[in-house]
Amino acid sequence: MISRWGWIFLVLSCLLLLSATGTVAVDIEEALKDVPQEILDVIDATQGPLSEGAFLIIGRVSFSDGRSIEGGDCPEVYVAFLRGIDVSLAVYSGGWFATERAIDPYYADGGVLKLRATGHQPVDVPITAKEPIVFIEEVALLPDDEHVISGIAYDAEGLPISGLTVDLTYPMSSYCYEPLQSTVTDDAGTFKFSSLSSAEHQVTLGAPHGYVAAWLDVTPHNPEIDEVVELTMHRKLQIAIDFVYQPNGTRVLTGPDVITGTAAWEAWVQGFDFEDGGPEYYEQEDLRDLELNQDDGELYFRTFYVTGENGFYRVSDASFDDVVEAAESVYGISRTLCVVGGVYVVRTYSENHYAKFIVRAIEPVP
Repeated sequence: MISRWGWIFLVLSCLLLLSATGTVAVDIEEALKDVPQEILDVIDATQGPLSEGAFLIIGRVSFSDGRSIEGGDCPEVYVAFLRGIDVSLAVYSGGWFATERAIDPYYADGGVLKLRATGHQPVDVPITAKEPIVFIEEVALLPDDEHVISGIAYDAEGLPISGLTVDLTYPMSSYCYEPLQSTVTDDAGTFKFSSLSSAEHQVTLGAPHGYVAAWLDVTPHNPEIDEVVELTMHRKLQIAIDFVYQPNGTRVLTGPDVITGTAAWEAWVQGFDFEDGGPEYYEQEDLRDLELNQDDGELYFRTFYVTGENGFYRVSDASFDDVVEAAESVYGISRTLCVVGGVYVVRTYSENHYAKFIVRAIEPVP
């Protein structure tokens, strides 16, 4: 059994040091000297995955003017690894950052490390993980605050919306929910963000009661360019459904044990658990069967835990009694459009249980 420090020295001896200029050797003692204890703890906690080909990303970022970088829940610098997945990297005092868990070896090649800070030039570092730890040489972020985003917010009827909160964030995951900037639309529905870097940002319209949030990824432009982005707010929708649930594990939706019911189901707010007989508000521990999402004015169902036969089966006959035909045709659909009159079959989270539901109506949330 390798000791804790023995493992850390073994892993660090294999460090791959990446920078914008190429690959160079690493002085182990020098690399260890300033690494925060939190990062050493991450290395220690991920011994198993790292020995099986997974990897960590560790590095340091700084501001070119020498200002210190503090860590915490809302750091000044956002760091994420993107390659089919979006993994936030925790930022610690002094600008040190690291993944908080091992990354699957499938994502070892072709990924990009994105470093972003308000008012500074964006930096993208290509990642190729050939060793357990990818160590990023200190990256100095340069000032870059000459860009702007201008926009206008409309309602679904095409009328400008005044007094609406607009938030600006980076379009990558973060534990920090504080926006980079916020503003409010004026009487003409317009808004503007200034002193931005050239990195892509996400503009989000706040959702007043009865509406769903709208967002758009936008690349800021030079102030001299007349460019306006448009976002539209849509009323939040709900559906009315009739459902039949079979808790005995068969595909036959008839008999004394089936559960039937009707329910009103609001987009984004509730999930649906057929075993409990209806919609439920989202809680982290819920084992929901379905989610109802809304994109602009359209609704979509999304299944949870889609594996094997789990997922949706679209059928056209509202009077069917079993789901054999549906289950043997197109299955495993994790996301599908919600339409009035549509008949859907889903294999629920509970193993081998089936439910059918029919969408009777789509209407705005009162």
